[in-house]
Amino acid sequence: MSPHPEMFRKVQLSVEFIGYYLDRNNRLSSMKRGLEELLDANSQLQDEQQALRQKYDQLVKENAELSKINTDLKQAVNKYHATILYVAPTKNLPNPDELGKLPPPQRITPSVTHNLAYPGSGIRPGPPARHSRDCGPLPLNECGICEQSKDQHLLAKCDTCYLYYHLGCLNPPLTRMPKKTKLMGW
Repeated sequence: MSPHPEMFRKVQLSVEFIGYYLDRNNRLSSMKRGLEELLDANSQLQDEQQALRQKYDQLVKENAELSKINTDLKQAVNKYHATILYVAPTKNLPNPDELGKLPPPQRITPSVTHNLAYPGSGIRPGPPARHSRDCGPLPLNECGICEQSKDQHLLAKCDTCYLYYHLGCLNPPLTRMPKKTKLMGW
C-alpha cells in the first residue's frame, strides 16, 4: 500500500491566518499580564480587608465595654438620684434619664427674625424695609387648606380656583414652586 498523495502536500498558510495567530498571541500575553495585575490587586485587597476586619472586631469589643460602663454609670446615677430623693423628698431634681440630652433645634421663622436684637453690638434692627413708593401695607394671602397666612414666600396661587396654597399643604407636598406653562396653570 502506498501512502495517500495528499499526506505529503505542504500546508499553505494564508496572510490572514498568520495575522490572526500573531494578534491572538499578543492578546493572550496582554491578558496574562492583566490577570497577574488583577491577582496582585486582589491579594492586596484581601490583606487590607483582613486588617480592617481585625480593627472592626477590636472596635466592637471596645464598644461593648463602653456600653457596659455606660449602663453601670446610669444605674449608679439612678441610685444616687433615688437616695437624694429619699433623703430630701422636696428637692426638685431633674430626671436622670434626660441629663446630657440636647434640646431639639428650634426653627427661627421670618416673622421673629426682624425682632431679634444683636447683643453687644449696640445695633438694633429697625422696622422692615419698605418699597420706594409707599402704597400701604402689603396684603397677606392665606392658605386654602390650613387657612394660615404664615410663610408667604411658600404660597403658590392656583390659576383655576385663584386660591393660595402652601407647598407643604398640597398632596403630595411640593419641594419648589411650580412652573407656569401654556397647558398647566399655577
